[in-house]
Amino acid sequence: MNENNYVVYHLHSDLSLLDSTTKFEDYIKKAVELGQKAICFTEHGNIMKWVDKKEKCDRAGIKYLHGCEVYLTAQLSPKVRDNYHTVLIAKNMEGLKEINKLISISNEEDHFYFKPRISFDEFLNISPNVIKISACLASPLARIEEDIKVLSQKVPLLKKELEAEGLQDKEILSKTLQESEDRLSKLETSYPKLLMHYDYYEVQPHINSPEQMNYNKKLYELSKKYHKPLIAGTDTHSLNQYKAECRSILQLAKGIEFSNEDQFDLTYKSYDELVEMFKKQGALSSNVYLEAIKNTNIMADSCEEIVLDKEFKYPKVYEDDIYTLRHRLWDMLKDKVAKGIIPKEQEAQFIENIKNELEVFKKINMCGFMLFMSDLIIWCHENNIPTGPARGSCGGSCIAYVLDIIDLNPIQWKTVFSRFANESRKEIGD
Repeated sequence: MNENNYVVYHLHSDLSLLDSTTKFEDYIKKAVELGQKAICFTEHGNIMKWVDKKEKCDRAGIKYLHGCEVYLTAQLSPKVRDNYHTVLIAKNMEGLKEINKLISISNEEDHFYFKPRISFDEFLNISPNVIKISACLASPLARIEEDIKVLSQKVPLLKKELEAEGLQDKEILSKTLQESEDRLSKLETSYPKLLMHYDYYEVQPHINSPEQMNYNKKLYELSKKYHKPLIAGTDTHSLNQYKAECRSILQLAKGIEFSNEDQFDLTYKSYDELVEMFKKQGALSSNVYLEAIKNTNIMADSCEEIVLDKEFKYPKVYEDDIYTLRHRLWDMLKDKVAKGIIPKEQEAQFIENIKNELEVFKKINMCGFMLFMSDLIIWCHENNIPTGPARGSCGGSCIAYVLDIIDLNPIQWKTVFSRFANESRKEIGD
């Protein structure tokens, strides 16, 4: 990759709900315009539309990196609204699956608390297939030491209160003390592990934030101590200044307020603009921040190209689905004719249509799908769950009618099977 460019990997579109008004397509166009070779969308706690993002990156000729800015919590129970930030990026397809699974877990009831979250323990068990980056000022590396300090002051005060005579809420206070001690212990033991588990420490170029400047200096010292490379994150939330103003209006309308928001320029930057911001910030020497910017390229190069498997995938619920389908079809056809559900004069036509349909289903590997749907609808009928007579083009299939998937006789109503499935069809059966 061109070393006089960089990769925007810490990036939020309007899919970071209520925190951006920029469409991800506009970011892709901007990255291509600037000659950048890769891009990563790290929405807050979600991976919405990631396939669409990937496909649009492919069409634009830019490498798609699969990522997310996740929320971490020191503990799942009792729930505490700590919600530290961390960026995860997949190195390969296994990493992509791992991130997706973590996002699913983070939304489960025992994890979710204001935001979808994963625990420190789950984060520390993330494999090398995922790149771990420390993220912004909401990172555990930025906040844990202060949280430890606050708790270290709180615990002795709670102990002193418990020793007071005539205390009425001793049980509640005792529980609060125990929870505070447990949390303090968890933070103290987790902090050094977190420091070692990150692959990169993220510095940001915001000029008007003293807090960010001090944090960058702290990360530089930590990077030397723990031999972790720095990487330049932009925490981009808007394409340009106009979109930044739109974002501000959105947040005001929704009652969202950040006290130090004006200290941060979260618009999309070119390489030269990013370099100039770090230079003006003055927290790091030029060789340090240039190396951090270069590391965005190195990080992106370390990620394999994500290849989407677009082959049709139908459920396979029987070992020999063709054999099972044949036997079920002829048994159910015989039964329907005997009961008069299918008129005797239509039997020959049904047999002919079924044979033709079977050949199509075998060629497009759809036999297991039809068996699965038959099982599902029959189960609904047996459990008094209402189903419709047919949906769309499936109403043209005699096999679907015989298997009880639909309640519409294709021969009686002269519907067309090829609209539902044919050898040239490019879509999965509806």
